Amino acid sequence: RWLLPQPRVRLAAAICSAAGAFLLVTGGGVALCARHFRLASEPAVVVTAEAPLLDETATPISARAAGAERSSIPEGADVYVLERRGGLYRVEWGTARGWVNASQVRILGAR
Repeated sequence: RWLLPQPRVRLAAAICSAAGAFLLVTGGGVALCARHFRLASEPAVVVTAEAPLLDETATPISARAAGAERSSIPEGADVYVLERRGGLYRVEWGTARGWVNASQVRILGAR
């Protein structure tokens, strides 16, 4: 960039360098987040008519507390299992997070 004689070319080179660095940092951060999510969760599907969202003590929770529009997950919905604890799975369904009974969910594939 400093070797270029024309000021317009130098300005264009500086802008492209800054934009490239920004895209590199942003893309790298997004890629690391996606890798972490892929390694820390497992895809699954709900196999019962409805799977109510529960808290850690297996008590049903409201939709507002789960961060969702509904307080139960419908049959056939794709969820991600984030954690297993006894007979409960902590799942993420869209923007909602909560616990469901392990018998209501089937893990979709082996790693």
